[in-house]
Amino acid sequence: MNEQWNDKVCANLIYRESSVKSQKEVFITLVIKEAMTEIDQIALCFQRVASFLKKNEISILQEKVYGLSSHMQQITSVRNEQYATLNETPPVTCTFIDGKPCMGGVFAGIQIIGVVSKDSNASLSTITHNQQNIGVTFENEDYKKVFLSGISHEALSNNQNELQQLDLYSQVKAMFHSSKEILAEQKVNFDQVLRTWIYFPRILDWYGEFNRARTDCFKELGLISKTRNYLPASTGIQGKRTDSEECFMDVLGFVSKNPNKVKASVMRNSRQNEADEYGSSFSRGISIDSKHSSTMYISGTASINNDGETIYHQDRQGQMIETLLDIAALLETKNGKLSDIVMATAYCKDESMYKNYKRIVTLLELENIPMLPVYADVCRDELLFEIDSIAVKDLETT
Repeated sequence: MNEQWNDKVCANLIYRESSVKSQKEVFITLVIKEAMTEIDQIALCFQRVASFLKKNEISILQEKVYGLSSHMQQITSVRNEQYATLNETPPVTCTFIDGKPCMGGVFAGIQIIGVVSKDSNASLSTITHNQQNIGVTFENEDYKKVFLSGISHEALSNNQNELQQLDLYSQVKAMFHSSKEILAEQKVNFDQVLRTWIYFPRILDWYGEFNRARTDCFKELGLISKTRNYLPASTGIQGKRTDSEECFMDVLGFVSKNPNKVKASVMRNSRQNEADEYGSSFSRGISIDSKHSSTMYISGTASINNDGETIYHQDRQGQMIETLLDIAALLETKNGKLSDIVMATAYCKDESMYKNYKRIVTLLELENIPMLPVYADVCRDELLFEIDSIAVKDLETT
């Protein structure tokens, strides 16, 4: 379902859902169609999203808000004002990401993962840490999902002097170990993390250093050892909140209470080798499978071949098509296809890439896929494009 607002708000709201008995997981994408600079326009966007959530009885599990970090305080402030009508106590949290709007202006859009549940055995609770709301837990008789939002050493620390003394490597380790402690409070182990979304202001300056720190953390947390190698799906992309924060992340943890009914599995891509073979500790995708559906969390995917090499250098159309083919091959392992994508972020390196993105979306008739485009550097300077996504395959209709 799509809603187009063409009065004072020039935006599309795209809604997808996965229905399982008395429970629906929902995916909402708000994409700005024209440059938006006035805070009143942005407030109206959040007002209408809040109205949509309330009308459809949707509770937020995860929300990402994309815009210029210079306007972060204003944008999050109007968001919180408009969401006060949802009567959530304490108020829901979100992750603000400096995603430069491809269409200009200061605000790019919103992505929400939510749930509608009529199940009396299900529960939804807010996670707090150091008196901050940092996530949400949703639990029913079959599983528990834990969403953590905007985790970083800076966000959780009460000691700013200590933060200034931490080097880049230490900030990464503090981010992962803080996540481990918070998850443990929710009775979730770090090897039950399915997905991370990680953002860096200066990704091209120190992506190699980040990879070294992440791998070291995964060894310390027991994900990598001589006898096992479990790697969550992940995105590592340019993003910013504050000048002193070198990295922050969102996390999805998942615990199956009944593996015979619902379980998670690592996805493999026939077109791409595993990322850890070239030094990046993440899986291409993770799927949550039940008899009703498969929900596939697809990692950030770019134009990298089966040898781990960048292909289609300086060929913007070639890089985007290769990326789509790689994602399609991964979805095919679960009998899925690109039209099953319910949420995606398209990261364009520059204006020329964005122009090619729009052209290919039109030529391949991909307009119905809910993709939110933003400008961002990818992990290699020669990579011009990346997509991360979530797809849902309804098995009851196959």
